[in-house]
Amino acid sequence: FVAGFAGRGLFSQVDELIDYMIQHNCRPNELTYKTIVDGYCKAKKYKEAMDFVSNIKERDASCDEQSLHRLALRVRENVES
Repeated sequence: FVAGFAGRGLFSQVDELIDYMIQHNCRPNELTYKTIVDGYCKAKKYKEAMDFVSNIKERDASCDEQSLHRLALRVRENVES
């Protein structure tokens, strides 16, 4: 579902799904977040992608700093290409 929503630019649905997952103890992993970041970048919504990465820690305390760094780097690489 995450890939489908993100790939179609349905980011409000992505947010709802991520919140649902976290509330029901189904923690998103780095691949899930990468898929969302890629969706934002595909839609050329780079600021929104960085905002999403910046807010992950507030939503999901289990996400580690290395993962956040890799996700932010992924956005930067898309901006530069």
